[in-house]
Amino acid sequence: MTASPLVSLIVLNWNGERLLAECINSLSRLRYSPSEIIVVDNASADGSLALLAAMQGITVVKNSANLGYAGGINAGMKAARGTYVATLNNDITVDPEWLSALISLMESDSAVGIASGRQMNYFDRDTIDALYSFLHPSLIFFQEAFRKRYDPRVHGSGPALVLGVSGASTIYRKKMFDELQGLDETLFAFHEESDLCMRAFLAGWKCVYVPTAVAYHRRSVSFNRVRGTMFFYLTRNRLWFICKYSPFSLVLRNLGWLLFTELRILRYVVFRERVLFSYARGIAHGLSGAARFKAVRRRNMELLRIRSAEYETFRKRKFVPL
Repeated sequence: MTASPLVSLIVLNWNGERLLAECINSLSRLRYSPSEIIVVDNASADGSLALLAAMQGITVVKNSANLGYAGGINAGMKAARGTYVATLNNDITVDPEWLSALISLMESDSAVGIASGRQMNYFDRDTIDALYSFLHPSLIFFQEAFRKRYDPRVHGSGPALVLGVSGASTIYRKKMFDELQGLDETLFAFHEESDLCMRAFLAGWKCVYVPTAVAYHRRSVSFNRVRGTMFFYLTRNRLWFICKYSPFSLVLRNLGWLLFTELRILRYVVFRERVLFSYARGIAHGLSGAARFKAVRRRNMELLRIRSAEYETFRKRKFVPL
């Protein structure tokens, strides 16, 4: 009988003392074996490290500075020994069968490089947090069915090919992650998993949504404390994503959507969040930094032409049932 592959479970933490125990306890109750738990701490100033020191059977990677989501996950990957690596936010808890469902599918097809399950709201467990990501007409990834009631007849009850997934509870084939040189650390946080999903797609890897793998998410607990910083990275990285992966013809075709979306965001940051300066700084950095992606964009457009049929399918259908 073939042994099951080792899975590394990476939990990224920044000042998440009150969340860590529940997250790690849910991972320890997974029915899948073998696995290892790695907690990456991004220079927390609370009692996180003391809490982790008292826990048995986990590996702790201590970063001397906050490296963001991308840098933190990449640091954890260097310590990971698994054939597969799951990345989880510290505000995630998982169902005991979560990992088994994902590994079963990935083991059945060596071309699957990324998989994620049905992510539900932690506080209202019939409400969707994220199923998978699709390319919105505004040319960035949106999370499917956010805040809607889950209905398998509407949202699908079986696995499906998708273009992207939420990064809060995702599993990667380590071989693919290493070949693509990990997450882009210049992004720091937000849109980094979308960036990796697009690079994986262009490299020929499959991304799969598995609804029987269930996780629960509190959402943006860490960044709720620094709202201005969050909106800076959201804005800057959104512009960089469009620059790197959107054909000029598609930008022109969707210009109305782009302007409409920008006006909605502007209204939100001015009247609700009151972070106009952070938004404006994100726009400025996004536009001024776009020139650095000239060579990357050229290569991406060449690869996109090769996969144009599949790309058009995902633009029109969101998901393709397996």
